[in-house]
This record gives sequence, C-alpha cells and structure tokens, in this order.
Amino acid sequence: MSAFRRFSPEELAAIPSFRGWILFDDPVDGAFWKDWLGENPDKKELVDQSIQLLKTSESFFNNITEAEVSQELDRLCAAIGEESPASFSGKPFRWYWAAAVLLIGGMVGLFWLTYPRLQSSPGRIAGVHAASDSFLIESNKGSAPKLLTLEDGSTVLLQPGGTLRYPVHFSPTKREVFLQGEAFFKVTKDPGKPFFAYAGDLATKVLGTSFNITTSDNEKNVTVVVKTGKVSVFPILTDEHSRSERQHHPKEGMVLTPNQQIVYEGNEAKLTRSLVDHPEMLRSEPVLPSLAFKNAGAPEVFEALARAYGVNIVFDRETMKSCRLTAKFDDEPLFEKMNLICMTLGADFEQMDGTIIVSSQGCN
Repeated sequence: MSAFRRFSPEELAAIPSFRGWILFDDPVDGAFWKDWLGENPDKKELVDQSIQLLKTSESFFNNITEAEVSQELDRLCAAIGEESPASFSGKPFRWYWAAAVLLIGGMVGLFWLTYPRLQSSPGRIAGVHAASDSFLIESNKGSAPKLLTLEDGSTVLLQPGGTLRYPVHFSPTKREVFLQGEAFFKVTKDPGKPFFAYAGDLATKVLGTSFNITTSDNEKNVTVVVKTGKVSVFPILTDEHSRSERQHHPKEGMVLTPNQQIVYEGNEAKLTRSLVDHPEMLRSEPVLPSLAFKNAGAPEVFEALARAYGVNIVFDRETMKSCRLTAKFDDEPLFEKMNLICMTLGADFEQMDGTIIVSSQGCN
C-alpha cells in the first residue's frame, strides 16, 4: 500500500477520503488512512502537514458566517446564471460550498498567504481539488487479481498489492489513470481520446491495446510489456506540475509492439527496450500453423518467424542466400527455435533494443 507516497501535502489533502477522515471523522476513511500510515511510517510528517493544511483551512472557513457565504453564493450564481441554493445545513455541505466560494471568488487568497509554497501556483491546487473529487481509488488487498472496469469499457486486472486511481468520468480529450504496483490493461479503442497510464515517472500512451505495467516498491523503476497493439512510452516531467495535471513532455520516448518490453530506471531516467523472456505467437496473424520448412531458404525462415511473433529479425540476406533449412517447429519458445536454426546454419544471434540480430559467415 505504497500509493500516495510521492504526493505533496496539498495533493494528499485534496483526496476526498483523506478529508473525510480528518474533517468529518469518517470511520471507513479513517481505517484506510491509519492502515496506510502504519505501512508508511516514514510519511508521518507528510500526513501531519496535510492535516495542518486542512485544519487551518477549516478554521478559516468556520470564521465566515452563513450570511457571508450566502451573499457570496448569490453573487456568484447571479454571475453564472444559476439559481442560488436556498440554505446551508450540515458541516460537510457548508464546507464544500464555502471552499467553492472562496476558490472561485478569490477570497481564498488570504489563506494562501499563510502558505508561501502554495502561493506560487494557486491554480494548481484548484485543479487538484477538481480532479480528486471525481477520482476513485481502488486498492487490491486480497491475494487474487481484481478486475476493474472503467467508464469507457476498458478493463484493468489489478494485481495484489496494487492501487489504481482513475476518474469516474474521463475528460472529452483524453483518458488518464494512475497506477502503483502491477496491472494488466485492456484498453477500448477510441482514436479521438488517447489513453494515458501513469506509473511512477513513466507514461504509457495508447489508443487501444493490451499491456502490463509493473512498478517497483519505491516506484523508481517501471516495466511495460505489450501484449497486443502498440504503445508509446516516455518519461514525464513533474517538477512544475502535480500528478493530477501532468503535462506530457516526451523525453526519448519509445514505441513498443507485441512481445517487446521497456524497463525504465528512474534514478538514471533510462529506458531500455528488449524482447520479453518468452515471446508468444500472435494468434491473430496468418502464419504457418506448425512453421514447417522443407529445404527453405534462410530469408523465408526468418521472415516467417518475424510474422509469427511480430518481432524484427535482422540478417544479411546476401550472405545467407545459400543457407537452407528443413525443419518443423511446433510450440517451442522463440529463442529455442532461433538457437536450433542458428546451430543448423552455423550462425549466431543476439537481441538488441527489441530486435533479433543474426550474424553469419554464409553457407557453402
């Protein structure tokens, strides 16, 4: 349960369940955050700062009379052409509307003066509140994978120990989710609304595909494995933006295809692309069922394997034009097939950057 470890005090205070615990003493919210703090004791200072932030804001709001709130709401509603609420009752309701009035009307400037760090980017906090209020947080505390279905029909198979933060409703232009842990995504195609999955400091962008993301315990290292389709993977810059308002700054991004994976090393901001340990055949591709070859030329063999697995196999066609092979392959792993082929043809192979490279001196 290491989600939220990299949140700022303002971002933590913006989470509805955190506010429910601190401001309204909700027992369910309280149990969740006490468990989280128990598993992340080094973040006590972060929690204390967020609590102080909320209690200071609560105190500030409590000093505003109902008449002042009502007057400000009447003015605001008149400006936007909406009917004013008749009355306020209940602490949660009053707090919400007071916050809305203060944020929208500009009165909250007095509060920001007590927090210089926030004063430099007041719009950022408003954005976090707006996003967090419409986000759901799902944590898998069980021992079996947990299936989640998003608004657009996309599914996420969340592995034990994982946490997914996602919106109740996606924006009109993009779909964004935030992952800690491991999950398998199957994204519904929507060319007009790309899907972004954020994990640590890595963004995975897709239009419609299936892929797996795994983060390390400290979210520094992230691994993305593509099952179907293509994804674009790139580090993101977060120095000036909250996790809810990430700007997409490609930095040496890479495109992944099936049977490829990328490992992102956060400490070095390094992306390494390779083939997965056990590439699988692409069942949707029209390939030879058993990959049977009878006195076939090396180019024909390598091209058939490339089609079957969706990988790029590089070889010198001219050098290997006289190399021929008779063999039948069934369910052997790809690398075992390559080993057998290269041993028969007197060649060698290696994989580099998600590509298989064959070296050969030719055949007599």
